[in-house]
Amino acid sequence: MQRRGAIKYLTLTAGTLFVAPAWATAWTKASVGAKTAYLSAAAGDLLADVVDTIIPVTDTPGAKELGVPGFVQRMLTDCYEKEVQDKVKNGLERVDALATESYGKPFARADATQRLALLTRLASSTDTDEKEFLALVKNLTIQGYTTSEYVMTTFYHYVMAPGHYYGCVPVPSAVSSAKEMNNKR
Repeated sequence: MQRRGAIKYLTLTAGTLFVAPAWATAWTKASVGAKTAYLSAAAGDLLADVVDTIIPVTDTPGAKELGVPGFVQRMLTDCYEKEVQDKVKNGLERVDALATESYGKPFARADATQRLALLTRLASSTDTDEKEFLALVKNLTIQGYTTSEYVMTTFYHYVMAPGHYYGCVPVPSAVSSAKEMNNKR
């Protein structure tokens, strides 16, 4: 009986080795991103515009340029429950509807001052869903921006592996070190 179990196990293992390379070659970063993105392309573009309005390009790159919209979507997909994701979708629809209602054009075609005024209006809204939507997107945008590679290396001077080990460094002899210390006294 044990031999039959061992033969089944070996057959399954060998079969897995033949099937796994076919599965692994079809796996790309783009295909994984497409499966995890819960927003449509239009909603994703609108999110990118909102994120870019929160942290625009100045003498430093803006949030959109650093890929923060992808970070926001990934965080919403991986770390938040469906109800919050739905609130974000509804919030994006509300942003576009308010832009059309206020300026006669969608949020994407509004200029920077109109976009900022609209987001300021959402921040001071009496509707809690609108305020929560903007607060969540704003917090995730700031988190994504401040943890981006550009900000971490340029402003925080982050080093991936601090405390580099220098193995071959000349060391003064103990006798010369003692003489130097006596001379300082």
